[in-house]
Amino acid sequence: MSLSHMLTVIKARRAFLLLFICAAILFVANIGAYRQFLRAESNLALGARMMVETNEWLLPHAPHELPLNKPPLHYWLIGLSYKVFGFNYGAARIPAALCGLGVIVLIYFLGRRLHSESVGLTAAAMLATSYSFWSFTRLAMPDMLLIFCVSAALVCWILVLNDLTTRPRTLALLGYGAAALGFLAKGPVAIALSLLPVLLDILIARDFTKLRRLHPVSGLLVLLFIGSPYFLLVYAYDGLEPLRNFFITENLHRFTGTVYTTQTSALFEVITFVGNFAPWSPLLIVAACAFLPWRSFDQTTRRTLRLLLIWMILPIVLFSFSRFKLDYYLLPGMPPAALIVAHCILRESPLSPWVRPAWFVIALTLLILLPIAIILTMRIVDVNFPDTQLRWLPHTIAVITFHPVVFFIIRRWTHRALGAIFVGLWATTLSAYMVFLPSYSRFQPAEMLAASVSSASHVYASSRAATWALDLALFLPTSQPVKHVAEDWDTRQLSHILQTDPQAVALIYEQDYGELRKAGVQLHVLAQADAYKDNRFTLKSLLFPSHEKLYVVTRQHRPVVTTAGR
Repeated sequence: MSLSHMLTVIKARRAFLLLFICAAILFVANIGAYRQFLRAESNLALGARMMVETNEWLLPHAPHELPLNKPPLHYWLIGLSYKVFGFNYGAARIPAALCGLGVIVLIYFLGRRLHSESVGLTAAAMLATSYSFWSFTRLAMPDMLLIFCVSAALVCWILVLNDLTTRPRTLALLGYGAAALGFLAKGPVAIALSLLPVLLDILIARDFTKLRRLHPVSGLLVLLFIGSPYFLLVYAYDGLEPLRNFFITENLHRFTGTVYTTQTSALFEVITFVGNFAPWSPLLIVAACAFLPWRSFDQTTRRTLRLLLIWMILPIVLFSFSRFKLDYYLLPGMPPAALIVAHCILRESPLSPWVRPAWFVIALTLLILLPIAIILTMRIVDVNFPDTQLRWLPHTIAVITFHPVVFFIIRRWTHRALGAIFVGLWATTLSAYMVFLPSYSRFQPAEMLAASVSSASHVYASSRAATWALDLALFLPTSQPVKHVAEDWDTRQLSHILQTDPQAVALIYEQDYGELRKAGVQLHVLAQADAYKDNRFTLKSLLFPSHEKLYVVTRQHRPVVTTAGR
């Protein structure tokens, strides 16, 4: 490619390049400033660190997990990131951020090929600023890698089925390759989420000639060639038990609720999906209204939108049958949701008569909820960050950029309204990262607590402090694991350990400290720090924060290192 041709391409795609840069800043800015792992981040990050230090890349897993608890691909990516950036929070999260950027590129490309440049840009911008999507680009979890692999597979197959490529066989096989990588990232669910949408679409259309375009025989060989060698190696080196743990316990039993279960309402999936897609969820109403005159769409558009709808709805339907439900299981349905909404609100042909009232309802809702949201967030800032400089900057930006949105919607200036929302979300979120994340560091003391533990110590953690134990382990040598104490006899076991093992130190919460002292155990505090109680961030906990001290204690007297008063 010549320099002049490259400059021409860049000029033609300058809007997307600007969007990509904004998304990259949003995903990566201060990515390591939140010095605490959330959800299952700690398992992946610690397992990858152990994998790198011990050079055991075949079966990476956290110390308290069984081998092959999770597939290896995301461990490998975090391990490579550690090799480049060192062991830290940001390095563990970089692979997820890169996968998120990859999904943005895929959705823009598909929207542009299927519909128009504006649809591709709008869909990519919606996805990049959707709450759950950009949140998970900043977490060291494999879900963003799963979304990338599933999206890559379906983008390839959609282009093939719509005759939008000059090399259909190559693109079809690339789709199978992406699905196989998803299998190595998250397991069989990746194959189901990739293949079922196209198979169901073919079944609904009763056009089985399309199946030939996907080259199923060659595709199956690609799946086996990429997906099976790893599991064969595991069987050769460690036998059948890791495979049984992965396929039976961690997949089949998790889905059926045999080993894990959650109590959720019948509408959990729908409510969760709406929450995941916020703040763009109200536009799903506009899209639904635009679908009412279904026959006004041409045949090609109907076929494309049907496949996108199946892609979006499949995770909701699939996991409604599971007895173990988590909110982020529905994330793979967000890319098609952005494409559907972008197409329906930007199409130029006559829309349903219900669309205009839907826009009015959305404008009215924003007019009511925006002041409430600002008042609540001001309360959160005042309670949690009273001494933080520039703490009102995100609110100022939100007020300046979001108030015109209501005016634009009322005037039915769709593009201006969308543009104002994009800019407002980006600027408000980025300013919040810069202003507030560093302030959380005093409530994220894992590194400081680890510094108080000597290399000869035997480290234990109470059941209440189990979440912090994994963060603590990230800053200790691999040869010095943090052992968890059983919840059902926590205080008795800790008391016995501390009194019989002179090298024992324990990570405990303030409540544990009081119970041990009440039991007559004489403790010496090596380090102490404040942390958010229960390590949870909900609206209630942010409006009425409750802090509790974390202690590193031992029976043996040592010099005290403290952060009291911080």
